[in-house]
Amino acid sequence: MLEADLRGSNEVSDPAAAVNNGPDANDISSTAHITLDMMGQVCYDITVTGDLSESNGVGPITRGHIHQGPQGVAGPIAVALFEPPAGPTFQSDGTVEFTGCVPDANGVSGAIAAAPDQFYVNVHSTRYPGGSTASMGDDGALAFVTNLSGSSEVADPASPDLPVNNGDNAFDINGSARITVDFKGKICYDIMLTGDFTSKGVGAITDGHIHKAPEGQSGPVVVELFSPPTLPSTAPDGTLTFSGCAEDKDDVSTELAADTRSYYVNVHSKEYPGGAARGQLFAAN
Repeated sequence: MLEADLRGSNEVSDPAAAVNNGPDANDISSTAHITLDMMGQVCYDITVTGDLSESNGVGPITRGHIHQGPQGVAGPIAVALFEPPAGPTFQSDGTVEFTGCVPDANGVSGAIAAAPDQFYVNVHSTRYPGGSTASMGDDGALAFVTNLSGSSEVADPASPDLPVNNGDNAFDINGSARITVDFKGKICYDIMLTGDFTSKGVGAITDGHIHKAPEGQSGPVVVELFSPPTLPSTAPDGTLTFSGCAEDKDDVSTELAADTRSYYVNVHSKEYPGGAARGQLFAAN
């Protein structure tokens, strides 16, 4: 999910339409949360606070878009988020909120995910059709999640001697993983696991990776999340948590954002070096 703070002072003059900037700009502020599901939808949650009256403020909010352009440059519309007759919900303090999802008609989700600082959110109003509040040059991050289980494991045909925790005798190992990419060279992870990590179960967890392959197939490691001597934190109930950040040495983030379902998280253990628990990644809501 991408998050941006919108302000009138971020607006860039456009000779084609009035914008809310300069010394006489109205004090309008807003927050935008943009979610890219990489499957053809762009979802938004935009709140706007300030004087929305026609007489003294910016006037009623009419449209919201994602535009393509770096900070300081007015650019074309990349995604139309809302247009009339779409209306907001009104909160008790006067804040207006626009929420919904629209098709990614121009196929720009991957480009936005890869370079969020090259796009901005712009909210337009009746008095300022060129823009009443905008967010320019805000960096963003994307999160991906999955549920981990031994039943999702797939043996690697290239390494038949490496056992995996699947089949009728699989141990009941469960967990979750949250992967966050910042597009600045880091991939961060938060992995939780429950189960029997003794020699009678899957054994001690040793490694965690992101692999590339669709569901039902085994693929190569593309990001090494953790390996020895990394140790987890252990909760009183025996839950293991591995957290940290790894270098995105091969610039996997962009492709992961564009084709999320072709990647999976795999955790390996002493008894199951081929994989103790696995889960296919998908975009977080």
